[in-house]
Amino acid sequence: MTQITEAQLKANWRQLCTQFPLVCGINTYNNELTIYACLQQAVKNFHQVIIFDDGSTDKTFTYINKFIEDTNPTNLIVMSVDSVDPWPDQIIEKDHGPNKGVLMKKTHAKSKQKSHNVIKQNFPNAFYVSLEADVICFDGITQRIYQRISEWDDPLHDVEFFNVVMAIDRDNFRAVTASEDDWITPKGIKQRAPCDHPGDWTLACFWNAGPTHIGPDPGFPYGACTFPWSEKVQVQKKGQDTDLPFGFHMLSYNNNCLDADYSQSLTYTAEQLDDPYIDYNTLQRVWFPKELKLDKNKKRYLERDLCDLL
Repeated sequence: MTQITEAQLKANWRQLCTQFPLVCGINTYNNELTIYACLQQAVKNFHQVIIFDDGSTDKTFTYINKFIEDTNPTNLIVMSVDSVDPWPDQIIEKDHGPNKGVLMKKTHAKSKQKSHNVIKQNFPNAFYVSLEADVICFDGITQRIYQRISEWDDPLHDVEFFNVVMAIDRDNFRAVTASEDDWITPKGIKQRAPCDHPGDWTLACFWNAGPTHIGPDPGFPYGACTFPWSEKVQVQKKGQDTDLPFGFHMLSYNNNCLDADYSQSLTYTAEQLDDPYIDYNTLQRVWFPKELKLDKNKKRYLERDLCDLL
């Protein structure tokens, strides 16, 4: 790119930004139930998709290979980064979820930094797109992402976080709420609708040409945070996206949650949400090796299992 001043960059940003590709980094670690569906949508929306696997021991690679054999994508690269450690001295105690209290060398922050390092080195003028392996994008979000990027007033430092819908399975959706009795938006975030997760690392992006990089969150070192730290990014943008959703987050669609019980949780069916801005058809088209459903008591059951066939 021809050298221009920062003032010129800002003045011409709306025209310039679409010249730079969207390069998507997907970090995987035992995501066998969602990686195929994630890839089905990712390769449609991003110019380059790179999988960074952190030592999966399940059939994640089996379904990555199945996707490659089934679709022959031209914009997909697969890398193993299990042996890479950006901060080898950082070992923290996991403070939530399965294995709470275990000392961990692998963290969400480390995974994100590993993928960003590779993408920045190889695509220095691209937009780094963070996509979780259990996020399924809607069709046609490329131009919507560029539209949001074009609105940046500080392209070298701005970060974008995109709204996604919390999905339990193809037909049921989980409220993001401060109460399980009624939808109450949790303190500190904004929401468009009850099942919206209004912007986090699930789907986010920033420009590699700037100084933005990834490190441990100061208040939660297991998690990732962008640096240089700014109130604009971490307070005014993260968790504040009330735009129409960009996809689904299948947060508990994994082998650790096969017996999940939502009987005491605030959930909705598609009919109950009745939200014209959610592309429910996306979830009907993608493929899962295990078909998980909720019974009439909102307890999860396994309807179909194809994992042993491959």
